[in-house]
Amino acid sequence: MNLQYVHNYWDNSDLKSKFIEFLIHIHNLDLTLWDEAGLWDNNFRPFSYLDDNRMISHVSVYSMDMKIQGKRTRVAQISSVGTHEDYRLKGLNRSLTEKAVAWAEKEHDFFYLFSDVDAIPFYHKCGFRPIKEYNFSTPVEGRPPLSGIHKLDMKNPEHRQLAFQLVCKRDTVSDICGVYTPKLFMFICLYFLDTCVYHIPELNCLVVYKNNTGIITIYDIVAESIPEFDAIYPYICSEESRTVEFLFMGDKMGLKEINVLPANEDRHTHIMGNFPLENKSFTFPYSAYA
Repeated sequence: MNLQYVHNYWDNSDLKSKFIEFLIHIHNLDLTLWDEAGLWDNNFRPFSYLDDNRMISHVSVYSMDMKIQGKRTRVAQISSVGTHEDYRLKGLNRSLTEKAVAWAEKEHDFFYLFSDVDAIPFYHKCGFRPIKEYNFSTPVEGRPPLSGIHKLDMKNPEHRQLAFQLVCKRDTVSDICGVYTPKLFMFICLYFLDTCVYHIPELNCLVVYKNNTGIITIYDIVAESIPEFDAIYPYICSEESRTVEFLFMGDKMGLKEINVLPANEDRHTHIMGNFPLENKSFTFPYSAYA
């Protein structure tokens, strides 16, 4: 191998293109839309190995601002991890992870990541430890919804701009465990929740949700001042609604009743460093999944 280590290279168009091609090959994820929408985030920092000018292994650190127990906190998420199949079991990802952690540990309070099952032993060797998350929900009574809620088309530049303006001014949806990072929110909405973003002008907020038969799942609420649940629910309910699931902590919702249950283990959440919510009933907000 003729290894070349490169990092922090988003201003190099050739290396950036190689990374985008690499991510398509390894994770079947094309970041071109995020890039062309002008939403590429320099807080998403790359660490890569090349061999003969071909990207063969990669780790990213997504630096983000979160609110943990009421305190603004700088946090690092490890993501986009992978190695080309011709170069696996050679310690390349281990080396890059160590470089990424060494770079980030002085300026971040803790690390977290979400692992595939097969990668769990690898992350344990790198110093990460598993942590349990929880699901939060509340019972509701069905009713016809109010008018005055508008679905956004995230492929429409005007709708994207509205969403981006609101998320840039957002408060966190939770004071216990919330996230600010606007461009990560936009990435998630562009790629995974593009049909789920709604604007309620009366409340000056976005609600990202799905309404399945009997169950409403709320992924995020975006506003400069977060409305309580009783103000939002009349816009998103249906006559069949019986339960609302929150993919974030519900501490700012003003809920009269909240159910807390262990989450499914398929997230395989891991942390490194001093995490204040360890051994407590918490969840990372969906909008903190890079």
